Amino acid sequence: MYGVRKPVHNCIWLVMVLIAWHYLFDTRVERETNIKFLLFVNKVLVCFLVGALLWLVKTLVVKVLVSSFPVSTFFDRIQESLFNQFVTEKLSSPPLIEMKNIQDDEERTMAEVWKLQK
Repeated sequence: MYGVRKPVHNCIWLVMVLIAWHYLFDTRVERETNIKFLLFVNKVLVCFLVGALLWLVKTLVVKVLVSSFPVSTFFDRIQESLFNQFVTEKLSSPPLIEMKNIQDDEERTMAEVWKLQK
């Protein structure tokens, strides 16, 4: 949302300037003075507002497209990585039967040590 903040600020600022310009030089003043400069400034402000609105729309569209695309790809990669890690751990650990035999051997040796100590 931080990328949309500046275009929104620009649009709001330009709308406020255009409203102030319109009320500062209303149609009665324009008719009485008949100055082309006021019309030119009014058109420039409207063009700036249209440009800022187009920039805002472009930014919103790009942000929506960018935010939706990588999310699914990112989570797919995470899931695949976790599966690969699980498979690697299972394949690199000793087999369960071998672990049980080692544990039984240790228990037998501990029992013999206790017998010899008594």
